[in-house]
Amino acid sequence: MDVATELGCLLLLARGDLTTEEQGRARGLLAQPLAWRDILRSADEHGVFPAVVRNLRRLGWPNVPEGIRKELEAAERFNAVRNRLLARGLATILGRFAQAGIPVIPLKGVALAESLYGDASLRVCSDVDILVPRRAVGHAIELLQADGFRGADRYLAGATEIDLLLRSNMEYCLDSPPASFHYVLELHWDIAWRWRADSEMVDHLWTDARPGTVLGADAWALSPEWELLYLALHAARHRWSALKWLVDIHEICVRGGLDWTGVEDRARRFGLERPCPPCGCSAGPRTSCAIWGGSCSGLPWPNGRWSGSRPRCASSTTDCGRFASGSQAVGQWSARDWAACIFERIFLGS
Repeated sequence: MDVATELGCLLLLARGDLTTEEQGRARGLLAQPLAWRDILRSADEHGVFPAVVRNLRRLGWPNVPEGIRKELEAAERFNAVRNRLLARGLATILGRFAQAGIPVIPLKGVALAESLYGDASLRVCSDVDILVPRRAVGHAIELLQADGFRGADRYLAGATEIDLLLRSNMEYCLDSPPASFHYVLELHWDIAWRWRADSEMVDHLWTDARPGTVLGADAWALSPEWELLYLALHAARHRWSALKWLVDIHEICVRGGLDWTGVEDRARRFGLERPCPPCGCSAGPRTSCAIWGGSCSGLPWPNGRWSGSRPRCASSTTDCGRFASGSQAVGQWSARDWAACIFERIFLGS
């Protein structure tokens, strides 16, 4: 695969709403001869084909072979049906927990697709993840088992095993009831494996959580700052192996409304920050390489947050030129510019 064309095209089309400038760049790339099978395979492997389809459709499918178009649209329809079923399952769980008085926060998945992209079908989701307070884990498992859920590893956690489970793990996986659409439910009570100050960190997360409605059911939602940190932790746990997680972080950053001082304070307070040298950065935001996948120089911090610094991949006036406007001075990159450099720094190796 040619990184400068096929992968560059994928990185553009995988995003949410494209700006006018991004649409122009995409059209320019799509006008070139492309290895469409490579693009199709990568879009599937990285879980970004729903966004790719939407952006290609908005652009009018320029120069896309008919066979590729049909395969992408078929994958889009299958994903949409699957996500509707996952959303129905999640909404049922949220409703049951609300009736039982169990606070619950949906994590990632169709809830994130709905809140971040405005459409539950615009994200590839493999399971359902929810977070409950540590004190409510036993009650939550009892309720789920009464509804037909069973331990995914065939281990049935009873009342006598709950304390051991809480001490040894941060989640418990259950299979959906046999008579329903099959999916795995991951019941979480922590958000990181053996991380320093875990209990205090999750308590703080719950203090910041906000009540609301998710998929028509009463639930709680992470604050924007904790949502960003959680998604980064999750991606780091999986070694940043899927582009879709970077897209989520990109979209949260460009959406705005983040208290960046709060993000930094939480990262420092709960041990999510350490010096940058392991990733090879010579300058950039002072945030954990563990959190940001070894690419702290690509963080989408807002204008002036770190005056005089910009992504390492933009160390010259020409590097990353397509992500920054020519009039922007060093240290004055926009949130969209920083976020875009996540893609360039990690996936293009700049």
